[in-house]
Parts: sequence; C-alpha cells; structure tokens
Amino acid sequence: MSRLNSSRFGSIYSSGVSTTSSFRPTFISPRRTHLLPRGSTCTKSAISNIYQTSRLSLEECVLEIESILDDPGISTLLSPSQAAAIDSLRDKVNQCQPLINPVGNGDNVSSSMIPAPVLENLEDPNNIFLASTYGGLRVSNSTVDLTSLWSEHSACLSADGASYVPPEWKSLSESNKTKLSEILSLKNLERWDFNILDVLDCVDACSVLVLVGWAIIGSPASQEVMMASLGKSIEKDEESSGYNFSSTLGVDHKSLVSFFRSLEAQYSTMQKYHNNIHAADVLQTLHSMIRMGVGDLSDSLSTIHLFAMLLAAAAHDVGHPGTNNFYQINAQTNLAIVYNDKSPLENMHASKASQLLKSAHLLEHFSHEQATLVRTKMIQAILTTDMSHHFNSVSYIEDVISRFDNDGVDWYDFVHTDQSTDVVNDIFNFMIHLADISNPAKPRSLAKYWAECALAEFFAQGDLEKELNLPISPLCDRDKTNLATSQRDFIRYVVLPAYEVLGKIIPAVGSEVLPRIKDNLQYWESQC
Repeated sequence: MSRLNSSRFGSIYSSGVSTTSSFRPTFISPRRTHLLPRGSTCTKSAISNIYQTSRLSLEECVLEIESILDDPGISTLLSPSQAAAIDSLRDKVNQCQPLINPVGNGDNVSSSMIPAPVLENLEDPNNIFLASTYGGLRVSNSTVDLTSLWSEHSACLSADGASYVPPEWKSLSESNKTKLSEILSLKNLERWDFNILDVLDCVDACSVLVLVGWAIIGSPASQEVMMASLGKSIEKDEESSGYNFSSTLGVDHKSLVSFFRSLEAQYSTMQKYHNNIHAADVLQTLHSMIRMGVGDLSDSLSTIHLFAMLLAAAAHDVGHPGTNNFYQINAQTNLAIVYNDKSPLENMHASKASQLLKSAHLLEHFSHEQATLVRTKMIQAILTTDMSHHFNSVSYIEDVISRFDNDGVDWYDFVHTDQSTDVVNDIFNFMIHLADISNPAKPRSLAKYWAECALAEFFAQGDLEKELNLPISPLCDRDKTNLATSQRDFIRYVVLPAYEVLGKIIPAVGSEVLPRIKDNLQYWESQC
C-alpha cells in the first residue's frame, strides 16, 4: 500500500477534532518564586503544603519545574525516578491543552457532524456549550492547575509509591515466591501460551487477579519488588518492557492493589467460567496482544488510554451472576429493568468497575480530565464485550481495513497520525473483545479446560431456566448441547474469522495465533 495521504484520507476517517486541540487557553495567576524550598525533598506533603491553591500560566509552570531540575541544591536530592517524574511533568505542561473527549456513555460519539465554525472557535463559551450539549463532546476547563498536575506524579515523588509489597505476595512461601516470580516475569507474561492455571499452583484462588493485575499493570516495578524479596534483581531488558505507569501517570501501587483486591472480591468463586481466573486470563491475553503490536499499533495509543484498556480487561465481567443477557431479559431481572434490556450485564460490569475505581482512590493523583478519560475509555471497552455486537464489530473493523486497501493508505503510517485516534480506539476495544473469546486460540489443554468450564456454567443456567419455565438459552440445554460441535461452530464462525481480521492489523497474530486456532478447530472437528 502507498504512503499515507492525510488530506485524502481525512474526509473518510477524520473525527473533525483531535484530543489535542489547536487553540491554546488563557491562564491568569499570581507569580510564585520557587516550586520547592531549596534543599527540601520531594514528598507529597511538601508539595501539597506549598501548592494548595496555586494556579500558574503554562510558561510559569515550565519555569518553576526547570528551577528544580537546574538547582543542584534540589536536583541532587532526587532519585532517578523522581527526576524522571519531574521531567515528565515538564513535558506534560509544555503539551497542556484543553481536552476534548466523548462523553462516557459507551456510544460512538463523533464530532464530524458538529458545525465547523463551532469547532474552530472553542474558546467561545457559547461554542463550548453547543459542542458539549448537542454534540456529545466534553471540553475541559481552560486553566491549568499545577497542584493537580503535581498530584498525578506524586506517587513517583513519594519514596514508596512503586515499591509497595502486597500482603498476598508477602504471605507466600519462599518456594512459591520463586516459582511465581518466574511465572509473572515480563518475558513470560507476554507469551501467548501463558497458562493462567500455573498461577493457581502457587497462590490462593482468591488472589490470582490481585497478583496478575499487579504484575502486569504495575510492571516493571512489581517485578523489581518480587525479585528484591528474593535477594535478586530483574534483567535490564525487563526494565524497559514494562508499562511504567507509576512514573508516567503517578499510579500508586498500594491503591492499584487495593483496586484489584476489591475487584477480585466481587468476582464470584461459585461461577465455573465467569470468575476471577477468567478475568486474570483476559487481562494477560490483552497484554500479550499489546506486546505483539509494539512498534506499530500499540505505540499509537496514549499511555493513559492504554492504562484504561488494561483496567477494562480486568474488570470486564466483575459481578457476573453466572447467567447471560438472554436470561436477564427473559426473566426480567433487576439488571434488565435498570438497564432497559440494553446490555444489562455489561452496563452492570462497567458501573461496578467505576465504583471500585473511586473507592480504591486509584485515580486520586489524576487530573479531573484524566480521570474522566480513564473512566470513559474503560466503560466503552467493557460495553463492547457484549457478545451480541460481535458480527457487527468484525464487519466494521474489516471495512476499515478494506478502505485502507481501496484508498492505497499505509496502515502503519496511518496509526501514527492524529486522524487515527477514533479508529485505534475501536481496534483496541475489538482486541479486548477478542481476548474475552480467546480460549480456542490457546494451547489445547487450556482450550479444552475453558470450554468445559463454559458449558458447565451454561448448563447450570439452562437448569434454572427450565425450573422457572423460561425459554432455554442457546447452548444451555444439557440434553441437546454437544461440547465438540458447539466448539467447532464457535471457532469456525466466530473466533477464526475475527482473529483473521486482527491478524491483518497485528502480523504476529497471523503467524502465532491463527495456527493454534486452526489446530483446535481440526481437533474439535475430529471429535464430532
């Protein structure tokens, strides 16, 4: 395909406005002489005491931050991670713009239909009102709060922000710590054939999601903590392959683990399939997909959006009752009534995830705009896991790829342009959905294990539906459903075509994942 012609392509895919608007806001604030007193250490309390209410212009913010980095009396006291956090803050202030994001209602909100004169002058309060109220766009305040920006990085500036050791890890025996440190190493976590059941051999069943979530989203600091507890250190290449959300976003690991602990507690251990083990498996599978796309697709997603996608993968089935949407609607359960029969389970999962984010204070170091963006993207991703949208999703992504081919557009050029934001967002949501149905794409033993778990849960629902004299949902009648034929058709018509589409976007999926799917398909065909 030819190189990207942005002017030609824009008419097809441009959303009309990017998340980094071209206008700059006006800032009015008093002048401060120093961000931190000379010789002081960078702690949360020092920052909060000095900057409780300060609001500075962009230029003043940069000057204040540089005063720290240039002052030997302060900079020499900073650890490398603290210096990196301050440097990251300077870059963020330099790039600071009012954010324009879709309202978090789960729908595809686009600015393409909003009148151009409105979008071209969003400094006008009337235009902000029109764009947000009638166009579904959320526009941030046109001021920058230095305190808020500092708080985003305060976990890194704190001595123990990323060195927190979860009690779930501390309670393990030395032998299990050694085994688990190898299982949850970054090299192993990115493997497509990663076996989530190996984690169960080392830890209590109720802490699998906590430790896997901490290991992935807290990487590479979590691996450093694991190895340090064993008197070892991680390899250099592992340091560079983690997400580093503690330094880039100021994610506090104690809050992160608290979130996962609360999340795991709301996954029922009574469910054969939709449980905390499945959640951990989907999170790891998405992580593996992301690593496959490094250098191309994955690099086009912002750090904060990537953070939201991983949270969504972990939370996508939280609170699952073991019965599907067919049952909810036919039985007219409270969920069906509350959510008007529209994706009742997925709406519930998204709502619970948002509540847990708040109660765990996971986003307390984020600005209001950033916290809103995380929640919005997480909700959208969770809602796309409704299986009833599958064929539409596959068709949409396939259509996107076809347009690239027909218009001679190079996909790998396109994903690194401002115009790619909406399309890349849709593809990552698609990836979470595919991670959710990835069981037949895994090694044979895992594929069979999850297939049996799924049918056991389906049959329990079918028994309940019979008892309540409700229509028996598809694949839920134990007297009429066959494991082999159900898996054969599931792979043939759902899983394989979807992964073939993803393979056109992430080549490693085509070379590594598709052969496993085809091999499992042949196995189930032989069992029919």
